Amino acid sequence: MKWPEVPLSKVALINPGRPRNFEMVDDQLATFVPMSAVSEQTASIEHSEKRPYKEVKKGFTYFKENDILFAKITPCMENGKSAIASDLIGGVGFGSTEFHVIRSDQSMLLPKYVHYFIRQQSFRDNAKARMRGAVGQQRVPKNFLDDTILPMPPISEQQRIVEILDQADQLRKLRADSDTKAQRILPALFIKMFGDPSTNPKGFPIEPLNEVTSIIHRYPTFYGAEYILHGVPVVRISNICKNNILSQQIEDYVKVPKEFSDKFPLTILKPFDIVMAVRGDTTGKIGLVPEELVNANISPNLIRICANEKKIIPVYLFCFLLLARIMLGQFINDTAKKSITAKNIKTLPIILPKRDDQKRFSRMVDSIFVNEKSQILSLLQIEKLFKVILHHAFTGDLTTSWREAHMKELLQEMERQASYLEKIK
Repeated sequence: MKWPEVPLSKVALINPGRPRNFEMVDDQLATFVPMSAVSEQTASIEHSEKRPYKEVKKGFTYFKENDILFAKITPCMENGKSAIASDLIGGVGFGSTEFHVIRSDQSMLLPKYVHYFIRQQSFRDNAKARMRGAVGQQRVPKNFLDDTILPMPPISEQQRIVEILDQADQLRKLRADSDTKAQRILPALFIKMFGDPSTNPKGFPIEPLNEVTSIIHRYPTFYGAEYILHGVPVVRISNICKNNILSQQIEDYVKVPKEFSDKFPLTILKPFDIVMAVRGDTTGKIGLVPEELVNANISPNLIRICANEKKIIPVYLFCFLLLARIMLGQFINDTAKKSITAKNIKTLPIILPKRDDQKRFSRMVDSIFVNEKSQILSLLQIEKLFKVILHHAFTGDLTTSWREAHMKELLQEMERQASYLEKIK
């Protein structure tokens, strides 16, 4: 049985505006969803805000309960930021202008079905190919969504597909939750040994970051390279795993010719370097470079920090910066797009316990990292399985036996669906 295929814009509204009769009082609280509130790991809104309507009524994206939010700007789109709007105050919400909004006709198309469809890697790859705009500010145009061809099974089969994918997705979330709990061990260990880095309660000596490092550098001009199949890996923000270790799966990285990478020698990585995001909502996010990425380079959205090992143990510095993200706030340019510069960050105060204590802490962290690496591999296997199931969901393979068992009901639904599709041609 072949499902009908229809342009998404025929069965869903793309970026619907506010109704003309929409009314809210200026002081009334409204749900607000910044881009940072949407998790690429869980594809959900994890922490929405409440703001007075007068603060959000102009200059933000409007949406309703069960609308789908799809990040249109790089790198959020490539990272998989999308969610179904839920638990909105009064059933409506406002959010970042960098969201596209998809509102399905729920009589024939389940929002969750559409959401799973746009979570496919193939969908994001196609969206990336259609991006427009200046480098670093590219966006997916609305007409990409308008033109997207959607396979459309009867609604009861959509429901069955969603049920199966929900089960697989739940397994992913359980694994991710377990990893999140494990990540709390490292900060707790640091604070137990050295105290809160922002207050330095144990009175350790302090030196600025540039005094304990040999390199703090980024190349804003690292643009324009043609990616190739085999070459030097380029670390991007999306390669920083949830546990702040860089992905060790080389296939996760774009690659550039060695001749191009060699033009930027100060950002060629070595093991135990630290990379830090310097633009956008992820500003201040850091990652530790594993041995597998020796001689890799970094994108212009990252900065390389190389510890001076005569003055500080690299793993200690990494963990200090991991906990000092609140302190970094004073160095961030809080403009329309957050950013931080190599010049500004050089004065960040670093507390310096005795070297032997740093070494002892580093040995403890090494044992934690060994465990975390095995957890990452487990998560990667689950992610790969989920991607396979997701692909088969939209070919019809996932529900073949279910479809055969419910053919009579499906045929009746298909008649109603055919009538509906005829009307919207």
